[in-house]
Amino acid sequence: MTSKISTVRKTLVAAALAVFVALPLSACGSTSDDPIVGKWDVTEVEGISIAGSGTSMSFEFKANGKMTATTDGDKGQGTWTVAGNKVTIKDREETMVCDYTVETDKLMLNDCDGLGGLSLTLVPA
Repeated sequence: MTSKISTVRKTLVAAALAVFVALPLSACGSTSDDPIVGKWDVTEVEGISIAGSGTSMSFEFKANGKMTATTDGDKGQGTWTVAGNKVTIKDREETMVCDYTVETDKLMLNDCDGLGGLSLTLVPA
């Protein structure tokens, strides 16, 4: 029997794998003013560009606390919340907590638990 991997986890695992290819919710108090709200494309995994890897990944964080993760056209739905500098991303199978920062035109998800502390860099889509 094959287990179904959640698209959110698949997106993050694909991001981790892309590094090796490239080498040779209801959000409490969230509003559209929250800097994480928007659609973000993954550009780097662990500081290494995924350009040319053949993998396309994105996250869309909506002001109503809902989230969509997309990997190569496969979409998964979930929720997100922010508490301090941590974002919690949930789907029906997984819960991940990442440190996050938003800089000018860049979202950094760092030390994502459950995936060995994976770090991602995202830019507005």
